[in-house]
Amino acid sequence: QACRVHDHHLQPYQGRLLRAAVQMAAVTGVPQSTWESIIARESNGDYTVASSSGASGFFQTMPGWGSTATVEDQIQSALNAYNAQGLSAWNY
Repeated sequence: QACRVHDHHLQPYQGRLLRAAVQMAAVTGVPQSTWESIIARESNGDYTVASSSGASGFFQTMPGWGSTATVEDQIQSALNAYNAQGLSAWNY
């Protein structure tokens, strides 16, 4: 079952997660709920997570899309990926 923003294990990151989803929705026109689902699926809502493939952050973007040092960087990196590939960057 997919993780939801209100799940108890996401609470430590919920403010950052919501901010990222809101900002991506505002810039892309894609619903906030879609971005919340992407974040939950890609990183389980943990902005500090990194995968063995090199992807990192809320959106699990690859280094070529930009820095993921801060949540703001992660949003810009996700926007770069979205601008290049749309939601297909996350298999949507």
